[in-house]
Amino acid sequence: MSFTKDDILKINKRVYDSTAHVYDYRHRHHIFCAENQKRVEKILEYTIKDIDRNDNCVRLLDAGCGTGNILRLSKDKVGLVVGTDISEECLTLASRFTNNLACSDVSSLPFRSASVDVITAYSVLHHLFDYTEFLSEAYRVLAKGGWLYTDFDHNNLMLRTMFPLFRKKMLSMPILNLLKRAIMKNRIDNSEITEYKLANFHNELKGGINFLEVRKKAKKIGFRQIRIFAYKKHGSIYYVEKGVLSMLRYPLVYSIAKK
Repeated sequence: MSFTKDDILKINKRVYDSTAHVYDYRHRHHIFCAENQKRVEKILEYTIKDIDRNDNCVRLLDAGCGTGNILRLSKDKVGLVVGTDISEECLTLASRFTNNLACSDVSSLPFRSASVDVITAYSVLHHLFDYTEFLSEAYRVLAKGGWLYTDFDHNNLMLRTMFPLFRKKMLSMPILNLLKRAIMKNRIDNSEITEYKLANFHNELKGGINFLEVRKKAKKIGFRQIRIFAYKKHGSIYYVEKGVLSMLRYPLVYSIAKK
């Protein structure tokens, strides 16, 4: 069974229109936990401070804003915040933080070229059929010297390369044979294609995002100073590292890239 960009777009809209009002509650211990909010705020502050203008004049666009988490964190740090999302129900909740909202696909942003200074895309890339289109569109809309910040996407290199090797080795140990049989007996049939899996296209069906490919494509589009960081949460602490080795160890990734 094959799917098109329009298929994935429509499914994302349908899924998040129907789940927007429980999204905040479901993620209160992860995306919206205090430790993660502090981590994200530091990244936002870095990109905003680097813009060559007064903070009160900085224009920030949150592409795929969801229920408004990034808008809430950034609205008092810049002069203007704007959010876009494909889900009208998500935008209704995001209106708690700004009225500057547009219902739009992130691959076709309704803004002039070079009109914003920072673009954020938190938990967005893995929803897209082709994230390259978004990277190109973000580059177009960003002013020279502006930053693109993406976050909370699953790390394909770790999940597709290291984790299967580790799991196979562990489950081959005699002492774990009983556990292995239990897992095989009770495992969920991942071959079943659900709308949730399609909405989380890359995470659920592609094993995450390959950020070495993201770096290559972003560089080809014209971005510079492309920085990739892998991270994980252990207890209340976030461990963040930069470099290829970290990409083989940590399951989540954020990136920043300058135009």
